[in-house]
Amino acid sequence: MPKKARSQNGLPMVVLEGYAFAIGTRLTIPNRGSSLDPQTGGSTPIGGFVPFPGTEWFKGRPSSRIVMAMGVRLVQEGCNPYRVGPGNQWSDVDRDAYAMWQRKLGFTGPDADGWPGQTSWDRLRVPAEDGVSAGPTSYEPYPGADWFTANPNSPIVTAMGVRLVAEGCGTYLSGPGPRWTEADRTSYANWQRKLGYTGADADGWPGPTTWNQLRVPRQGSGPYEESGAPGSTYEPFPGTDWFKTQPNSAIVTEMGRRLIAEGCGKYTVGAGPQWSDVDRQSYAAWQQKLGYTGAAADGWPGKSSWDQLRVPRYSNQYEPYPGAAFFQSNPNSVIVTNMGRRLVAEGCGLYRVGPGPQWSDIDRQSYAKWQQKLGYSGADADGWPGPTTWDKLRVPKG
Repeated sequence: MPKKARSQNGLPMVVLEGYAFAIGTRLTIPNRGSSLDPQTGGSTPIGGFVPFPGTEWFKGRPSSRIVMAMGVRLVQEGCNPYRVGPGNQWSDVDRDAYAMWQRKLGFTGPDADGWPGQTSWDRLRVPAEDGVSAGPTSYEPYPGADWFTANPNSPIVTAMGVRLVAEGCGTYLSGPGPRWTEADRTSYANWQRKLGYTGADADGWPGPTTWNQLRVPRQGSGPYEESGAPGSTYEPFPGTDWFKTQPNSAIVTEMGRRLIAEGCGKYTVGAGPQWSDVDRQSYAAWQQKLGYTGAAADGWPGKSSWDQLRVPRYSNQYEPYPGAAFFQSNPNSVIVTNMGRRLVAEGCGLYRVGPGPQWSDIDRQSYAKWQQKLGYSGADADGWPGPTTWDKLRVPKG
């Protein structure tokens, strides 16, 4: 049956493609950049959402409120690998979460690699409000020649290296990092030659023209959450010798849990802190899953397989309970932000864009959901944090 449009002017109807419209009826065609709501067929103005910043922007590992807002939306869509909760700094966990979203949409293979693309981004509909900029992407200004010759240690160097890799100019063996090295200079020389420069103009020392053409996304001051980086979400590789000392450590427990999640666990009662033959057998299964054989799959962890396992960083550095009076004073504190991130990670965040440092009713409502999740009700789930529920939330120190 054709769908009938109501005639506003009494003119005869014309039927096309199963729809009926009166001659002279005015139609509103969505703009490029607007999306049709799959439930209602209506269009959603792009002005309410953050436009796609471009894949290269994410590959520069930016620090931006856009990243937190994206993470909150991913959690709302059931794509939640976060332990602490989404933050402003793009991290490996954000990429994992986005890959889950791409797979949820039906993408596979390289189309579900965790790097946002136009189609999946538009369908995620990241809100543009509360400090989330929907404006043009900003890039790092040229730091100056002397800055590079001083061998800097900066996230700008990492972001530059990521862009060089994206341009097919990277010569890195283990990936770009924050410390300027000869590999950065060699990679940059490749970029200069790609642009047509030769001789002394392609010596690997960045200049303002080539730098502006590289378009390195502007960086924040936060740490990268890459495996092994300071402030990382994942445990850095402790070294093969560390495992051979038969350690008793929470790192072993977290490793075991990841092995179980990857279908490689040989445990009969679950992972524990004491390294054992079962841990080694489980790790060997992980190495084999990655394609290693023989001595390379002997169960003793190596750096490459460890980094690919992505063992969550264990930390006992949690915020102690600040006291009821702290929250009732409407604080503005990083403790509130980190609390909100944990609530989002636990599926209790009611934030539209993401948590911030100012205590608000949304924080209280989100905390009430956490209390309810723990089995509390009535006055015990009023949203005001108490010491027991706080300790169970494990809010990381700022």
